[in-house]
Amino acid sequence: MTRILESNRLPQEWDAGVMARVIKRFEDAINSIFHTGSDTQVLFNDGGEIGADADFVWDKTSNILKLGSVATPGYIGTPSGATTNSAGAALTVYTGTGDGTGAGGGTSGGGGAADLVGGSATAGNSNGGRAAASGGSGSGTGRGGDVTLEVGAGGGSGYAGNVTVVIPGGGALATTAQGGFLCIPTCAGTPTGAPGNVPSGTVALVFDTTNLKLYVRTGGAWKTTTVFA
Repeated sequence: MTRILESNRLPQEWDAGVMARVIKRFEDAINSIFHTGSDTQVLFNDGGEIGADADFVWDKTSNILKLGSVATPGYIGTPSGATTNSAGAALTVYTGTGDGTGAGGGTSGGGGAADLVGGSATAGNSNGGRAAASGGSGSGTGRGGDVTLEVGAGGGSGYAGNVTVVIPGGGALATTAQGGFLCIPTCAGTPTGAPGNVPSGTVALVFDTTNLKLYVRTGGAWKTTTVFA
C-alpha cells in the first residue's frame, strides 16, 4: 500500500507524470458516465451501468418528458400485485396547489390544471391523436376498473365544477356537424341488468336501438322516455 503523508497531500511515491495519468483516467471515467447517450436523453441505471435510450428524453425548453416513439408507444406504469388476490399499485398524477396570490393579479390562487391532450396533426390529412382514459380489465368474477371524472368541490360560496364537452372554438354544433358529439352506450332491446358500482348521485344511461328509447336507471328500476321517432 502506498503511504499517504497527509490527507491533503499526494502519495509519497507518486511523481507528476503518474498523477497526470491518474487524473486523465479519472476524467475519462467521468466523461464516459455522463456522455452516455445523446443530447436530451435521460440517464438511468441499466443493469448496474449508466444507460440512456432514444425513447426517454427530456425537453428542457418545453418542459416535456417524452417516452416512446412513433414505432414504440411509451407507458408509465406501477407494479402488479405480487401475490394471489393482491391489488396492483395505484398511480396518482396531481398538479400543484394555488398559493393565494392568483395568477394574472387575482386575489385567490388557483390550483394547477391537469390536462389529458392528444397530439395535433401538423401536416397532410392526418388525424389528431386520441386522448383516452381506460379502466383495467377484470379477471375471473372480478369486474373491470372504473373510469371516473370527478369535478372539484366549491370553496366557501363557490360552486362545484362541471363535466363539460366543449366544441373547439366554443358555441353550438352546426346542424351539418360530423363530429363533436357526446356518445353514450347502446343496447339492442330493453335493458334488464342492474348496473353495479354506480357512484352516489349519478344514474346509468343507455339508448335502446331496437325500440328507440333512452333509459336511465333510478330507484332500482329502468325508466324510459317516449320513443324517439
